[in-house]
Amino acid sequence: MTLIAGSRLGPYEILAPLGKGGMGEVYRAHDTKLHRDVAIKVLPELFAADPDRLARFEREAQVLASLNHPNIAAIYGVDETDGVRALVLELVDGPTLADRIAQGPIPFDEALPIARQICEALEAAHEQGVIHRDLKPANLMLDSTGKIRITDFGLAAIAASLDATDVKAGTPAYMAPEQLEGKEVTVRSDLYSLGLVLYEILTGKRAFNATTLPELMKQRESSVPASPSTLVRDLDPLVERVILRCLEKDPAQRPASALQVAAALPGGDPLAAALAAGETPSPEMVAAAGATEGMRPRLAIALLAITTLGLLALLFMADRYKLHNRVPLDNPPEVLAARAREIVRRLGYTEPYADEAYSFRVEMDFLNFTQEHRKTPDRWRVLETGRPASIVFWYRQSPQLMRPQRFFSSSGNGEVTTFDPARDVTGMVLLMLDMQGRLLHLETVPPQQDAPLPQAAPVDWSSLFAAAGLKESDYRIAQPEWTPLAWGDARAAWLGAVPAHPEIPERIEGAANHGKPIYFDVIYPWTKAGRSVPFTQTLREKVAELLGESASQPQNTR
Repeated sequence: MTLIAGSRLGPYEILAPLGKGGMGEVYRAHDTKLHRDVAIKVLPELFAADPDRLARFEREAQVLASLNHPNIAAIYGVDETDGVRALVLELVDGPTLADRIAQGPIPFDEALPIARQICEALEAAHEQGVIHRDLKPANLMLDSTGKIRITDFGLAAIAASLDATDVKAGTPAYMAPEQLEGKEVTVRSDLYSLGLVLYEILTGKRAFNATTLPELMKQRESSVPASPSTLVRDLDPLVERVILRCLEKDPAQRPASALQVAAALPGGDPLAAALAAGETPSPEMVAAAGATEGMRPRLAIALLAITTLGLLALLFMADRYKLHNRVPLDNPPEVLAARAREIVRRLGYTEPYADEAYSFRVEMDFLNFTQEHRKTPDRWRVLETGRPASIVFWYRQSPQLMRPQRFFSSSGNGEVTTFDPARDVTGMVLLMLDMQGRLLHLETVPPQQDAPLPQAAPVDWSSLFAAAGLKESDYRIAQPEWTPLAWGDARAAWLGAVPAHPEIPERIEGAANHGKPIYFDVIYPWTKAGRSVPFTQTLREKVAELLGESASQPQNTR
């Protein structure tokens, strides 16, 4: 069925055709009930009579409904009017990546954030067991801000349910070798397609340029694509390496995940990504990992802080100087940040955010407690399990730009910290994770004005335990003792012990508002109630105050 501008489909007024989307016609439309523009994907009448096509159309709706990520085009609903079936989708106002590539190779500074967004969206899909199977530039759209969206999940499938008849579905030019041959398709098949997309983004050319399917299969079998660096001058060797790894014929030789690809890109941690993949890093990668060019200032500051603390520990804490050797440092900052975003989304905070910040901190209270209360020779082995955490990763997210208020803060450089700027804007989130990505602390700012519910909403505390990597059944219910900053209508507490160290008691506190978690904390014997500690000015703050007073005094101009 072909729709024309001005026609109606249920509550949707058709505005203009947008082209084909997989096996459906896509139109720009206006939702007359919610007063917003949407994309309508209509299943042709011929396909509606085909059970297989209809099942695929319905499967696309189910797959999209299971995914919730800012870089995956959202589904708003399914409509059936007068026998016409349609998906109601988020309208992405912008060109496809194929349109952008047609103008020439994308500059590296623009291509890198696009690559990271694709990786994060793929990882979110793969975590839900969803394989896209048709990743290509035409299915990647850019909105007006340059933000990427993966679209057209019509061929996507739950990995566990793929059968032989599904395997070959997709666009041959972007299929992995095993998909072309009708063999098993896995997440690494999507990563092969990702490699082809990254190759095309940076070079403006396809890795394999065949005109027929037999020719394409022959090229994939008997040749390798030209190295991207032969087409792009001064291309970062790390980028070339990760692309060529994605394009390995053997799936086992490709990266294990899309996050591993992101970690290997400049600004991530390629050395950690290679080690996580079980590889022996090349001399070039080791040399590049030691270079400072391309390192983000925030990451550089975090690493400098950890190094400085390590030197202090070497001088003043003789038997703690091997902290970095004892603590499992499994994940680079980019991977932990992606994990933090995923936890935020899973807890129901899906609204767009405008700014984020993250870094590390050393838990000195834990180290001091261990020094003072554990006198056995093997006392520092408690650090090796990573829980309790001696190094934590903190992550902040805000719907507004975060501007630190105190130049003379503890960081001393105007950087965002866990407390500066203040957490006083609805939608702000603070998370702390251990180095394995397990939740240790959560604080959010709920709406300032919120209508009361007719009855108390149930709270799924198990989602918090799951994010913390704990079993709720291992803890007994207790009376709450720790009060969050934000008001909530439900509080709970549990008592137990650290799983790997039963001699260390562990208290867990949580709070929720209207059924949504707003607070979570894992509390140990050394945890201090920081809000109750009397204020004492630091030397830096005293100097700042003196300078401020001096500057405010009237000057004698005579």
